[in-house]
Amino acid sequence: MTIQDLSPDLQFLISQRIPPELVLKTIQHLPFEDGKRVASLSTIPRINALLKTYEHSITRWYMQKELRHALSDFPDYDKPDLAWLTRCVERYDVVDYIMEELTWPDNCAAVKPHNIALVNAGLLLLYRLQSLRQSPAHPTLPQIH
Repeated sequence: MTIQDLSPDLQFLISQRIPPELVLKTIQHLPFEDGKRVASLSTIPRINALLKTYEHSITRWYMQKELRHALSDFPDYDKPDLAWLTRCVERYDVVDYIMEELTWPDNCAAVKPHNIALVNAGLLLLYRLQSLRQSPAHPTLPQIH
């Protein structure tokens, strides 16, 4: 992405006259969605420097705003960052896709409405088990591929 590719609504972010605090506040109010929009901003040197400097606080902001349970659902992190948050969104998308298939009314073995929360929790638990198997604290557990 070049400066010319930046949407007109966001072009003011590259101006040196705009204080960094306002740039950060504007970035925080962008929807995180799949993380691509925020990642695309990192191609602009000024914004990339701000993202690197304040990545932890920006990540925390997005977690509080959009992904409140990400730390407990996907604890496989050293230090939460935007890349980790993007992986969390991808994992939630996988869980949502599987839940859609499992609850589809035309599915002959569809999950009953009273069991949906249990199945969703089970899918998230599978991610937690996977993270335990990859942990160096558990070297004897076999890897899931």
